[in-house]
Amino acid sequence: MLKTQNDFNQQLSKEVVTLKLENNKLSKQIEADYLKEWETEAAQKLSECQKKSEDKPEKCICSKDNPEACKNKSKKIVEVISSAPNPKGDKNKNDIALRFNRIGAVLLNDASDLLKVDLGVDRKSFIGAGISSPFTVSQSDDSTGATGIPEYWAPNKNEDDMTVVTCRKDNPSIGDTNQKVGELLGISESGLSVKREAHLKCKNHRHLVEFLPFLKDTSRPILFRCNQFPGDFYLGTVGRKESKRVFFSRLSDVINLKISDACTKTGRELKYSEEQSLFIWILAPMGPEEAIPATWENLVHHFSIFEGIRTFAPLKKVVYVIWHDNEEKIHRIPDQHPDQLHLP
Repeated sequence: MLKTQNDFNQQLSKEVVTLKLENNKLSKQIEADYLKEWETEAAQKLSECQKKSEDKPEKCICSKDNPEACKNKSKKIVEVISSAPNPKGDKNKNDIALRFNRIGAVLLNDASDLLKVDLGVDRKSFIGAGISSPFTVSQSDDSTGATGIPEYWAPNKNEDDMTVVTCRKDNPSIGDTNQKVGELLGISESGLSVKREAHLKCKNHRHLVEFLPFLKDTSRPILFRCNQFPGDFYLGTVGRKESKRVFFSRLSDVINLKISDACTKTGRELKYSEEQSLFIWILAPMGPEEAIPATWENLVHHFSIFEGIRTFAPLKKVVYVIWHDNEEKIHRIPDQHPDQLHLP
C-alpha cells in the first residue's frame, strides 16, 4: 500500500511540475503578444465617452442625428490606430495580416457605430478581406450569387457627379431582375456601345459609353452597386447621405450575371413589391484613391483619409490599363494623372 502511495505521490509531483512548465510557457507567450496591452488600452479609449456619460449613453453613439459623437469617435479611432504597435522581429505576411485583423476586431467591438455610419461596415457581415459577403438564405447556398467577389470603398457621390451613372426601375418584376446587368444597362455584347432600355430611367447614361474602355482597368476598375428600397427614400446620393464611403464591386465581375445574382453577390436582397425601386449605380473612379479594396489593412492605413482628416498625396506617376475587346490587346497610358484622362 505504501509503495502504491509513493508511486501516486511521485506521479502527482511530475504532473505539478509539468503544469508549472506549461503555465510558464503560456505566460511567456502572453508577454510576447505585442498587441495584448494595446487592445486593452484601445478598448478603454474608445469607450471613454460611455463611461463618462453613464446617465446619457446615447449621446456617445455615432449616428446621422448625432454628428458630434461621430466626430469625436473618429478622432479616437485615429489615435488608437496610430498607437498600434508593429510585430516584433522578422515580419511575414501572416503576422501583418493578423495585426490588421486584430485591430479591426477592436474597432468592430468598440466603434461599430461609426464604421456603420461612415463606411457601411456591418459587424455581422463585413469580412475585411476585400471580398463581398453575399446575401444568402442559407450558409450552404451554392447558387451563382453565393460566392463573394472583390469589393471596394468608393466616395459617396451625388447623382449629379459626371462620373456616376444612376439607373432606377420602379416596381421591378422578376423578368427585370432575370435580365443580365449588361442587358438592362443596354451595353452591347462587345462591350463597346450602349443602348439604354426604354423602361429604365438613368441619369448621366450617355457617359456610360465613355466608361467602357476602362471596364477591365485593374488600377481603377469601373464599379457597380445595386440596392432596393422605397423610391421616396432616395435622396440623390449613391449611399445614405451621411456615408463617406460606400461599397462597390467591379462591373466586369457582374456584367454577364442576372441582376438578382449580381445584387446577391454584393450583399443585397431583392424583393418584389410595388413599394420597392431597384437602383443601379455605375461609377468611374477618377483615380486609385476612389477605388480602394475593402480590407482591414486599407481601413487602418486610410481611415483618416476616408474621414477627410487628411488627403491622398498627389499622384506622380500612375499607369492605367485600357482594354479593347475588338483588338484583344492591352494598351497602357503611363504618366497621366486621373484628371488628364478623357473622362467626363
